[in-house]
Amino acid sequence: MTRARETSENLRLAKVFGSVDLNAGVGVGGIPIPIGIGAELNISSYDDEQEGTCGVNFETPMSDANYTVVCSPREIDALTNTWTAVTRSHTSSYFYLVVSKYNNATADLQVSFLVFGD
Repeated sequence: MTRARETSENLRLAKVFGSVDLNAGVGVGGIPIPIGIGAELNISSYDDEQEGTCGVNFETPMSDANYTVVCSPREIDALTNTWTAVTRSHTSSYFYLVVSKYNNATADLQVSFLVFGD
């Protein structure tokens, strides 16, 4: 296999994946905390941020912050299809996940994600 092909094949493999329920646990004062659900790869923890958001921390950092996150909120009722999940503030070992509705309202839903990069 050539070096170019090896690099291309390597970038196609997910380096991180997981699913998080942003409303799964109850923290101090009854505030919801994010909890990972199902199988995970290269996740060390989730940071509790605010409603509809969480930080995702990697066990093993990426080589830099230039990676792609593909994420999707889980449909839990007939209304969930109007929600979207986006990421911000990428570092080599962290990204910030935000779940919002078309009107920018945030909510604690279940979200699955994959991270591709080097």
